[in-house]
Amino acid sequence: MTIDHTASIQSFFRDFASASDNQDWPRYGDLFLEQFMNIDPTASAPLGREHLIAFLPRRRMIFSSVGATGTRLVDLQVESIDDRHALARTKWEVEFDHDHVPVELDTTFLLRHEDRWRIAVYLNHGSLLELLGLTASLTHEPKEQTHVRDHRPPLPQA
Repeated sequence: MTIDHTASIQSFFRDFASASDNQDWPRYGDLFLEQFMNIDPTASAPLGREHLIAFLPRRRMIFSSVGATGTRLVDLQVESIDDRHALARTKWEVEFDHDHVPVELDTTFLLRHEDRWRIAVYLNHGSLLELLGLTASLTHEPKEQTHVRDHRPPLPQA
């Protein structure tokens, strides 16, 4: 019999959002397995938690460059797979410090429960840079500038 994990996963995502909002990167990173699979429309690669943590301040800079202040979870659908695994299909709304066309990020997570829930697979259904309208401006920057690019492997959006 499969257990309904919905309540504990809702709690997990409250912690996930709080860690991101407060830029508590060690706490945010601890929500991932030591090694997890990171997937987006253009790449799929295993990623170490420490690489994720190192990237998060840069992600914040990407958001700030377009006036985005963060994300808000607007939909969460949980499917229990077995006693240790669940799929979480999420929709995140990007929040801006000015009027902006709505931007939504669709992400699916495969969560694994060991001592607690952690992200084993992070599947971004779209490119954060494309959704924020940054791809063209970032790929045509002058070479001498310090810049932010969508380097591989891709990293989480929310």
